[in-house]
Amino acid sequence: MLLEKVAKRFLLLGVLSLSAGLCGCGVGNKGNTDTTSNSTTITCGVSNSGIAYLFFSTADSTCPDKPRTVDAGTEVKSTIFNPAWVFPAGTYDSATKTVNAIHNYAMVYANTNGNLYKVSALKGSSSPVPTQLSSASSAETICSVTARAIDLANPDNSQIVYRTPGANATCNNNDDTYKMVRLSMGASDAPITAKQPIGTAMHNWSTGAITYWLVNDAGALKRCDANFANCSGNLLAVSSYASQWAIAGPNRWLLEIDHVVYVYDGDTNTLSAARHSIGGTNQFVTGSITDGSNFYFVTSNEPRVIYKASVAVDGSVMAAAFVTDSANPIGGFTLSTNTLLYWTSTGITRVVKSNGSATALATGTAAGVFAVNGNHVYYNYTLGSGTPTAGSIDDDGNNKTETASASWSGVAYGTSWNLTDGFAAIYQAQTIIRADGYSAGTGFAGAKLNSYNAASKALVAALGTVPTDITSISCSSFGPNMLCNGFNATPQSDIFLLNAETVDSLVRVTNTPTKNEYPIY
Repeated sequence: MLLEKVAKRFLLLGVLSLSAGLCGCGVGNKGNTDTTSNSTTITCGVSNSGIAYLFFSTADSTCPDKPRTVDAGTEVKSTIFNPAWVFPAGTYDSATKTVNAIHNYAMVYANTNGNLYKVSALKGSSSPVPTQLSSASSAETICSVTARAIDLANPDNSQIVYRTPGANATCNNNDDTYKMVRLSMGASDAPITAKQPIGTAMHNWSTGAITYWLVNDAGALKRCDANFANCSGNLLAVSSYASQWAIAGPNRWLLEIDHVVYVYDGDTNTLSAARHSIGGTNQFVTGSITDGSNFYFVTSNEPRVIYKASVAVDGSVMAAAFVTDSANPIGGFTLSTNTLLYWTSTGITRVVKSNGSATALATGTAAGVFAVNGNHVYYNYTLGSGTPTAGSIDDDGNNKTETASASWSGVAYGTSWNLTDGFAAIYQAQTIIRADGYSAGTGFAGAKLNSYNAASKALVAALGTVPTDITSISCSSFGPNMLCNGFNATPQSDIFLLNAETVDSLVRVTNTPTKNEYPIY
């Protein structure tokens, strides 16, 4: 799940698949106040730079950057959680296991006419034209997209796996069916019958091509080929529940099977002995992360404990408690080079990975780490008065600075990923955006947006001023061109566009009081 949730998000993307959308945003969904006339719009990017279009929902808007409507007649039922998905692509270097020049490649969406469509994200001389993706019918009834997989050898072989209701026409029952389509399919190509994928696709690391899927096949954990056929190896019985969490480098996964934690090696098709028993049929892993050497995870029955388990599949060393917070449940956690950082309802704590020593980083409500670059940590928290504070610190505890009435509000990640390093490889912030000028009652209306180099902490550019009717703004992307959400008290959500490296690049794309607009990732 190579791009599955980003920022809030810091929990659990795998390396080369996406699952149910990067941010949970979709076309005409997720808080939209008008679910009857939704369409998909692209924007060209700041100053028409970059090689790919950025996508956002709905079309009745004015835009300094001249948005182009992909499908003005699209209507998407609000029962579909995330009816539009963007697929990235890049250039794969098999020697270094690195993906370079990452960019949007195509968008796939479901239309209420019953078909799936795709549209190119690559810039050309004419407006992108949707084409039907497979002969799939009743696409508007899709229960969920269960996995997306990027094929780095040929992006047109990238896959999307979705779940549809069975004969009883109700989602999430035992008669649900799974289908897979490739981006290369046309209107005459039937979707491939799939099985329930457990996490992400596996790849041939000499070519970057999709080679295998781990699946739940009628109650057995098996590995199948890229077409969900030729399944082999009854690795483990699955009676009720199977899920994949973090990925440590290529094809090494943390799995939860029937409330027991295992480590799986996709290259050797080997499952470790049980690493941790959660206990209780209604208890689950609730978050996990990896630094490539160890997995760190939290479970619902022990919400104040972070466990640590080696990524190795040989041996049977059980996971050990690495962090225990005696006072508060853990709300989230992430990693820097040398520390694990976690936050609760009362603040943020840094824990040195080598020895487990813990130190309070910040005390306040609504606290959380916003972004990391190596040993540089950027965080937000709110004081008892309700005033937000943006801070930065090195993970050895030095060079701490805090700015009151400010909040980190945007992050641009790199466009190259080293896939051998797990989580830390992908979500290293390159440029980070701060909003300065919070006022009680009006929030960040009129605030100044400034970007900073996440490695050096140096100012990059003064991006512009938040309009007076917008109380908060949030941005993220791979690369400097960003679509941002601006929110007000109506509530209303509008699209903004900026380039994190360009002075005065903030422009408002939409201003539609009856709608909420969202970027599509």
